[in-house]
Amino acid sequence: MNKDENNASVDSSIRTYEPLVSVVMTCKNEVRKIENCIGSLAKQSYSNFEIILIDAKSTDGTFEKAYNLRNHMKSLKNCKRYLVISAEAETPSKGRNAGVGMAEGEIIAFTDADCVAEENWLDNLVKHISNGKMVGGPSILTHPSRSRILDAIDAVLSSYIGSGSSPQFLSIKKVSEVYAIPACNMAISKRLFEEIGGFNEDLRYNEDSELCVRLREKGYKIIYAPEAKVRHLMGVDSFVDFRRLIYNYGLQRGLNIRKNPKLITKFNAFFLIFAATIVSLGILSFFSSIALELILFMVIVTIIVLLAESIRISVNNRSPSLMMVVFYVFISEQLAYNLALLRGLILAEDKRCS
Repeated sequence: MNKDENNASVDSSIRTYEPLVSVVMTCKNEVRKIENCIGSLAKQSYSNFEIILIDAKSTDGTFEKAYNLRNHMKSLKNCKRYLVISAEAETPSKGRNAGVGMAEGEIIAFTDADCVAEENWLDNLVKHISNGKMVGGPSILTHPSRSRILDAIDAVLSSYIGSGSSPQFLSIKKVSEVYAIPACNMAISKRLFEEIGGFNEDLRYNEDSELCVRLREKGYKIIYAPEAKVRHLMGVDSFVDFRRLIYNYGLQRGLNIRKNPKLITKFNAFFLIFAATIVSLGILSFFSSIALELILFMVIVTIIVLLAESIRISVNNRSPSLMMVVFYVFISEQLAYNLALLRGLILAEDKRCS
């Protein structure tokens, strides 16, 4: 074999090497969703992975249903190992960290039990994970049925304003560097995960954002791969569900910013400056009519921006009737999230989630 043939052989072996990926999940009481999730992992085109599920003492039969799939999973060529463990895990972070501790793969991929991964999910994550990076992709909100209000919610959440620039919902079309990715669609080398200390087990929410903050502080990149998709059945099946979700997101972000100010996003900072300005002008309005006019101007500008974004979405969806529904969702979302954020910043603790 000559030198060129030898180099070609080496290059070919490098291209075909697929490191073991450990898919780690934690769940509690997801009996209606767990089989679809694991089924989607069983169909992965990637040829070298294992699955580690940490069940946080479910009481609805989730553990039993997942455990009973072991014979089917063992028969699969691509899935090298399938573990279902019942353990005390007061927070998802604790369950994920425990799963990583049992992992044998050099790459860790995280998803949630209410997610369904597309067949090439792992392939697309691994493709972008070289050179000390964390990789993630879209978390596509999925519903059991469709309605005009759900279409509007999806459109709002996939927009820059509606998502608050969060890659969890924002529709990003190309491979990009981002500031954070959600734990339901995340991959990282085990070495790097252990180097930065894993998930913060004291956090029940925003633990993925906090992990990303620490990663960026150490100079590592976070890459968004739009083709690495999971579909997320978050239980947002009505406007009431949506409003509850958004309120809780805002509340928990506010509570966690109190603990770690680095969790504040540019949208959070903008709103807090906006709110402080409104309050200051409100006080000044007792002494000057100009202050009241400035408040009115700020409110009008806000409405115009949201209305313009609603028009853009309705045009892109070729649905003029969608515009007013989207505008209503925008107004509701911004009020619910930001008022909850303020509450979280003021509260000493969230007694409802303790």
